[in-house]
Amino acid sequence: MSCDVYEVIEGNIEYLLQTKPDKSGKVDAILVEAEAGDKVVVPPGYGHISINAGNEIVVSSNLQKADLPAGADYDFYQEHEGGAFYRTDKGLEPNPKYKINKLRIVRPLEKPEFGLEKDKSLYLSFLENPEKFDYLNNPQKYDFFELFEDIKL
Repeated sequence: MSCDVYEVIEGNIEYLLQTKPDKSGKVDAILVEAEAGDKVVVPPGYGHISINAGNEIVVSSNLQKADLPAGADYDFYQEHEGGAFYRTDKGLEPNPKYKINKLRIVRPLEKPEFGLEKDKSLYLSFLENPEKFDYLNNPQKYDFFELFEDIKL
């Protein structure tokens, strides 16, 4: 069980977070709408896809557990021809290769106790208070869903 945290440095990024299918073949998905300065935690049990939400170049960075295996497993996304949703000219559209249990659309919240402050870089927050990032090493101790504000259920 692991998680990581991303910072949007430049531009607007949508992070599509999704679980692997449950016993009935359905996935849960969360679309996080993030802008420059936002920090987004990918909770344990979720994979993610980063989507450039504009026409400009986007820049992001991330922190993760030191012994997290290098390279992500993208086989699942390849088998399903992408994530559970696509962003098209028509908006957000479901991928017919998935059965969707639910989709939440959210914004990330500032949580200084997690080292997540809009006006402070993730790197600087970590250097100043590495203990605030305990959730990267011990995710089982935390409720990650308090880090998001629902825009639409």
